[in-house]
Parts: sequence; C-alpha cells; structure tokens
Amino acid sequence: MRLLPGFAWLVFYLGEDPHPEPKRMIVFTFVVGMAFGFFTVAVENIFNTWTTNLGVVELSILSLLGLAFIEEVMKFAAAHFAVNKSPEFDEPIDAMIYMIVAALGFATLENIGAISNISRRRAHPTLFETLSLRS
Repeated sequence: MRLLPGFAWLVFYLGEDPHPEPKRMIVFTFVVGMAFGFFTVAVENIFNTWTTNLGVVELSILSLLGLAFIEEVMKFAAAHFAVNKSPEFDEPIDAMIYMIVAALGFATLENIGAISNISRRRAHPTLFETLSLRS
C-alpha cells in the first residue's frame, strides 16, 4: 500500500514522456535504489554512533533530521549512479522518472525489512527500526 502513490506518479510521468524510457533502465534504476538502501543502513549506523558519541539523544529531532537527510541524499545518489551519462537520460522529465524509480527500489527494501522483521534491537536504530516512526 505504501508503494501505491509512488507507482501512481511513475505511471503518470511515464505517460507524459514522449520518448519512453527503456525497461532495462527502469529495472536497473530500481535495483540500484534497492542496493543503495543496504549502503544507507551502514551510513546510518555510522551516523548514529557518531551522534551518540557527541551526546545527541537517540531519536531526537536532530537525529531524525540527520537520518532523513542521509536517506534522501542516498536516493538521489542511486538515481544519479544509475543514469549518469546515459544516452537515455535525454529529457527533463527523465529526472523525475528515474528519481521515482530509485526511491521505489529503496522503499521496497525498507518494506521488505519491515515485513520480514530483519531488524534486531540494538543501541542505535537502523533504517528498518526507524520505519516504525513513519507508520
């Protein structure tokens, strides 16, 4: 259900695109979005350790803003990595399409983690544990 708005926007933008994107690029961007989700977990764990050592309370507004910033930068980085210098990235609307697809891959990984209860209780919340705050 959480993916429905993203897919709705993707369908809308794909319909607006006069030169549709190749399916292989869409799938590749989705997979890269998922892969960057794993990397994000590692970066967020480092961030949580660092902020705790500085005396920032876990799940404080500062901590949550930092985690959100990391996630959004990583979603952008996933899309950039997937289509950087690709000849298919040839129209302004393509940026929105590839960003949505990368974010959908990232969100899919988050949802799989939440559903399968991957997270274990640790001193620092991970990407999956932070999900409970978004429900």
